[in-house]
Amino acid sequence: MNLRTILQDCTKVKAVAGRRSYHRRKSLEKKLRTTRRVLREVDQRAEREPEDTEQRRAAAQHRAARESVERMQAALQQMQHLEKEAPPSKQAELRVSASEPEARNMKQPDGGFALSYNVQVSTEAQSRIIVAVGVSTAANDTHELLPALERVVENCGELPRE
Repeated sequence: MNLRTILQDCTKVKAVAGRRSYHRRKSLEKKLRTTRRVLREVDQRAEREPEDTEQRRAAAQHRAARESVERMQAALQQMQHLEKEAPPSKQAELRVSASEPEARNMKQPDGGFALSYNVQVSTEAQSRIIVAVGVSTAANDTHELLPALERVVENCGELPRE
């Protein structure tokens, strides 16, 4: 393998999150309030039910409700981050997935749109060995070349000529 020439390409990989998990700020805040209420109810029910089997069920429900609250909080944090970067005229249109806050709505090869990640693959041209992989939430590749080169240098210890 020589690092004379590196080829760079990307592919969009669909997120596991479904379309129904994609919400605006108001919906995320409402879902967070709801999941916090459910968590309180599960905790109260667990205090009232002393049986061992019920305790295990209550613990599982508590864990699921807690994880749901954490996902909603992560989605709202991602929303805040996006709102800081977006112009005021676009902020009302922003959406974030409640189940995968990092995923972005991206155009797919078939012409449709889906919550996705932009996977960048750097390959050594002669042997076609993958020398670096990166995942981005950018919808296009405009700013992906320099980070890809940094990954190649980090993985292989040298900068390619081409």
